[in-house]
Amino acid sequence: MDRRDFIQKTIGAVIAIAGGGALGSALLKLLKEPDKKTMSENRPYAYYVSGPLRPPGAGPEELFLKKCIQCFLCAEVCPPKAIRFVSAGGGLKSTTPYIFPRERACILCMKCTEICPTSALAPLIEDDIYKGKKKVDMGTAVIDKRMCITHLGIGKCESCYTICPLKERAIIQEAMLRPKVLDDGCVGCGLCEEVCPVKDKAIRVRPPGDTLKNPSMETQFPAIFYPGATL
Repeated sequence: MDRRDFIQKTIGAVIAIAGGGALGSALLKLLKEPDKKTMSENRPYAYYVSGPLRPPGAGPEELFLKKCIQCFLCAEVCPPKAIRFVSAGGGLKSTTPYIFPRERACILCMKCTEICPTSALAPLIEDDIYKGKKKVDMGTAVIDKRMCITHLGIGKCESCYTICPLKERAIIQEAMLRPKVLDDGCVGCGLCEEVCPVKDKAIRVRPPGDTLKNPSMETQFPAIFYPGATL
């Protein structure tokens, strides 16, 4: 814990005792709100967006929030235990499912879509995904060539290509085995992000509809703020 974090937590704790738990907790949350400008300056390889990566089968966010009844069944049947839930206090998004792929990615088994009682996660069949009959749209992976081991020419990694369940459709290897994501084929499962050996991840999944703030920086990727996640 650095000095700034220590001061912030100390202030919150003091006010929680003196003025009531709710007031102290609210202030502590405010003090801990990420300074996106500072973080982007400290991490020049990333820019920051907000929003969870939804499980497969999720439609537009507004419609998904109307349909999801926070039953937790999707997480119960998820084999890799990739599905988590937004913490209480997140407004309409509270206790709705999301995936943080750098820690545990989706394996595209579609079990969560089969059990969802409200079709918040539209029913999908695993074979349809692999045969290209239907497409999942969890997001799109983006490679930062300035951090990728193979693109930098300091080694031959191949992790993202090897793990991809839709290789040659979602990701290919160009000259010198350099990986390239095919936007039309990538479904955003995040397996590539999970296995990337680079500490800050040279490949990350961008949520649906998210666009680069600076299109000229084609290798710039988002570092996504997930509820309860640390970057």
